[in-house]
Amino acid sequence: MQTQTQVIRNRYELAAELGKGGMGVVYRAFDRLTGKTLALKRISQMPTPNANDTEEDTLSDQMALAQEFRVLASLFHPYIIRVQDYGFDEQGRPFFTMELVENANDFLSATLNIDIRNKIELLIQILQALAYLHRHNIVHRDLKPSNILVTRDNIVHLLDFGLATPTTQHPELVGTMRYIAPEVLLSQKLSPATDLFTFGIIAYEVFTGKHPFVESETDYREMINKILLGK
Repeated sequence: MQTQTQVIRNRYELAAELGKGGMGVVYRAFDRLTGKTLALKRISQMPTPNANDTEEDTLSDQMALAQEFRVLASLFHPYIIRVQDYGFDEQGRPFFTMELVENANDFLSATLNIDIRNKIELLIQILQALAYLHRHNIVHRDLKPSNILVTRDNIVHLLDFGLATPTTQHPELVGTMRYIAPEVLLSQKLSPATDLFTFGIIAYEVFTGKHPFVESETDYREMINKILLGK
């Protein structure tokens, strides 16, 4: 029995699932308007509705998210994946599209068997991308090796801005625990230092092959104690 192709807004045909995270699912998609293949991320993690929320509150949340998408779509940098389109699907779930990067590896895999000079050059590319974001008052907030792709010509592509947020917000605890910054754990205000802390963890892993705070993939209590308490 043939499965019906899912189409968003009568434009984007969803194909294979490329990845899944805490904030949503990324699909390979075909754009009927341009005839191009791209990546589409459908956001699944939305603020939990309050019993007292009105239709106006819901609309306000959607407008705030649309404004964030507009900011991301305005960013243009050689080491940052370009957000091309955004909106809400037929069920009211937000989504955005971005260029599809193929034949690329995540950052740790890409740096596994290269010399120190090339490792440094790739890390510098990440810093240049972050500096650009921070100049636009954007904190990535979910920086991790799987969100940093490296193509065969050694070009970094920073992606997945589902968690990007203005630095004025006080966030809930979201992100990837292995690469989370102290201020996120403490629900404090984010700043460029949030991304730079995570960048430091990634750089440490690139040069040493291990995490600076935790030995086990699941032993995050030890990591939190080391980060927050210095133990």
